[in-house]
Amino acid sequence: MAVDATAGPQFTLLALASEMKGLPFIEECKRQGCRVVLLMNEHLRSEPWPWPSIAEHSSMLDIRRQPDVTVAASRLATVRVALSWRL
Repeated sequence: MAVDATAGPQFTLLALASEMKGLPFIEECKRQGCRVVLLMNEHLRSEPWPWPSIAEHSSMLDIRRQPDVTVAASRLATVRVALSWRL
């Protein structure tokens, strides 16, 4: 079943990136109507990500470090919920 991308985002995808890869996946998720949020290692910020396909992004020193990545993902989600209550 195809997703109607014109109906607005139906899912939010959190992509965790410790390396510069998965670009076709990010673009395809956007094409199918997902809202893509990218959490990446700091040194990847200046890489040529498919920025038009990424709705929001954040970075941290080491994406592989727990519990830091869980805290960062939770903060991204908390900000989103707080903003949606204001709408």
